[in-house]
Amino acid sequence: MRPIEYKKLKLGKLIRPSKTKRAGSNDYPVLSMTSRSGIIKQSERFKKSIASVDKSNYKVVERNQLVIGFPMDEGVYYIQNTVDRGIMSPAYGVWDIDQKVVLPKYLEQYLHGPKALEYFKQKLRGTTARRRVVPTEQMLDLEIQVPEIEIQKAEIYILILLDNLVRELLEYKNKLDELVKSRLCGWIHMLFLIG
Repeated sequence: MRPIEYKKLKLGKLIRPSKTKRAGSNDYPVLSMTSRSGIIKQSERFKKSIASVDKSNYKVVERNQLVIGFPMDEGVYYIQNTVDRGIMSPAYGVWDIDQKVVLPKYLEQYLHGPKALEYFKQKLRGTTARRRVVPTEQMLDLEIQVPEIEIQKAEIYILILLDNLVRELLEYKNKLDELVKSRLCGWIHMLFLIG
């Protein structure tokens, strides 16, 4: 078995700014980005629309595009895989990915890894804490280790399996906590009845 070879490529070789498309009078789903859940439909996050009444200036974001928000050191950048085409705040940066070299999911996982987060933390600029960003030139200088596509697919598959396992263990833990609490409450109730 040959060792896995990783190319060190700068982020600027993997992504390029997307040609900005505005919503105009078209009716697209409004998307939101959260630091934990990634990009989701705004209707799933809020009971009412928090988007501006006039959404004509919102950016159209296609499936598999990288959306970069802020704060960058908290990993607020995700691949849009919620809908084929949606709209997001004009404040976000939208990037096309060279999918011949890197899979969108692999890139997203790498950008959420400790090396990238530490790099972004060191390069942050700005005075408003929640709006600080990494200047584009420095962001694009981030070095990323990229294996061949088949290895990327395998690594993504393993990460998905681990993510599912963690989710199932958390559900199991929550159910166990509920069981322990209900039993404890039952025992306390019995002690009061006996005493």
